[in-house]
Amino acid sequence: MYRLNPLYDQAMNNLANILKDQGNLVEAEELLFSAIKIRPDFAAAWMNLGKRYPDCYYNLGNLYLEQKQYDDAYRAWRNATALQPTHLVE
Repeated sequence: MYRLNPLYDQAMNNLANILKDQGNLVEAEELLFSAIKIRPDFAAAWMNLGKRYPDCYYNLGNLYLEQKQYDDAYRAWRNATALQPTHLVE
């Protein structure tokens, strides 16, 4: 059917999105979990899994900050640190 480099996380993420759109949810989920096993900080794969991921909340907080939506920014950052109390900006 298809062959992937077993270490190419981005290809797994992309194929998972195609499979999801085709309704092959189990295969898509398996590929996404494979991608995050290769790269545990792969935010796109975490988001595609619908998981709560600290970096996503942090980035959302920055977006709110730029829009001067300070309360929303604060809540997003609190969510990031609630999920990962040691969350640091790199």
